[in-house]
Amino acid sequence: MENLVKYLHECAHFFLHAHDKTKPYHLREFEAETWALGKIRAGGLVLTDELVCESKRRIAKAIDGARNRGIRINKQTEKFARPYLHDPKHSDFTGNVLAGLPDDPFLNLIRDGRRHSTEPNKPDYAGMTVNERLSCAGIADQWRDAARRRDRDAMIELLKQVDVRSPASSVDTMLANPQMYGF
Repeated sequence: MENLVKYLHECAHFFLHAHDKTKPYHLREFEAETWALGKIRAGGLVLTDELVCESKRRIAKAIDGARNRGIRINKQTEKFARPYLHDPKHSDFTGNVLAGLPDDPFLNLIRDGRRHSTEPNKPDYAGMTVNERLSCAGIADQWRDAARRRDRDAMIELLKQVDVRSPASSVDTMLANPQMYGF
């Protein structure tokens, strides 16, 4: 599936950008990636959470590069990759580094205290589904195993690792009707 995404991504550059090299690189990459993912979905294939997370990581890397060069970032592109963005200039989430900066949705998440992680290599899970969070953290299989065993404590601990706000409530809801959630 990963090779199919790469192939379709390159096809998208041909179809979307063959005669337009004026768009910034990060925007061309975002358009090509979302076009490829859209074609896969349109073909009836299932996009795994891991595949979508990897796409978001690639776009975040392109955005970080653009920011380092002082290029203005398209808001839709930023929203797509937000959980994986890292801007070293704004990495001190506890200090006054953010004071006085212009209004920006990404920075507002940090100012409002809704950015869950201050660890530099841990993604910001805001805006992700629980399944995306578990997959991106590499613990989806552990979650499925714990859910099948109905191991409430293990499930809660796994949800805490991916910054779910009310892990006990989420687990209790799932355990009240496991068939609805595929278990």
